[in-house]
Amino acid sequence: MKCAKCQTENPETRKFCRQCGAKLLQVCPQCGPGNFPGDRFCGECGYDLALPPQPVQQALSFEEKPDKSQGYLLGRTNM
Repeated sequence: MKCAKCQTENPETRKFCRQCGAKLLQVCPQCGPGNFPGDRFCGECGYDLALPPQPVQQALSFEEKPDKSQGYLLGRTNM
């Protein structure tokens, strides 16, 4: 598990970073709260923390929006 504060790689069994002492938490990608290393499910929403994280869809830039909208209106979805 990588420390969010100093980026040091730590074993999954640790609760605090071996380099800087920061508390190691696994952030839930579904709802956001931290969970302890080794937790299988989020203590807040029950999300399966063993699942690979879903890629975050980036917002379109101002320049990309007209092209994407026009493609949608014309029925082209693979732009």
